[in-house]
Amino acid sequence: MRYAALLEQLCQGSEKAMQDIYLSCREKCIAYALRYLLLPHESYEDAAEMYQEAVLILFDNAVLGGIKSFSAAPSTYLISIMKNRHRSRLRKTDNWLPLINEPISKEDSISMINRRLTKKTLARLGERCRQMLVLRYTSELDFASIASEMGYKNGDTVRNLIVRCRKDFAQIFLSLNEEE
Repeated sequence: MRYAALLEQLCQGSEKAMQDIYLSCREKCIAYALRYLLLPHESYEDAAEMYQEAVLILFDNAVLGGIKSFSAAPSTYLISIMKNRHRSRLRKTDNWLPLINEPISKEDSISMINRRLTKKTLARLGERCRQMLVLRYTSELDFASIASEMGYKNGDTVRNLIVRCRKDFAQIFLSLNEEE
């Protein structure tokens, strides 16, 4: 199988094998990132950077013996790496919530729909959740500041409440999205 030979070369540190993988998978992986992974304010360059990072991780894993065989195309591995890195990045930044006050262009109908759904979702949330999410994601306050402003004991309490509020937000958002 072609992939087995390519993996063997990659494990030996072959720059040619890395270059072959890089060039053959590049457009497919970047297209995937543009469609499914990037946030509205991110660009093609962000997708290309995400792809390059995934290629380096694949190369390091192969050289260090973390990959024993390719049971799928290299692009499948690269997309999985990109998805995992993307999820990790979002977890670190809590940046999954659509930006409520972000200006949108008329051409970007998907962003317009998401903005409308976000407003509807916020209207259906309880007052406490709505206020916490707005303070966190539009005012960009940290957990301690939100706790102080809303009269909670500490930032950890607010963080836990925001996790619950985000779950509620996601459920309402998805149900509204299905209705439309």
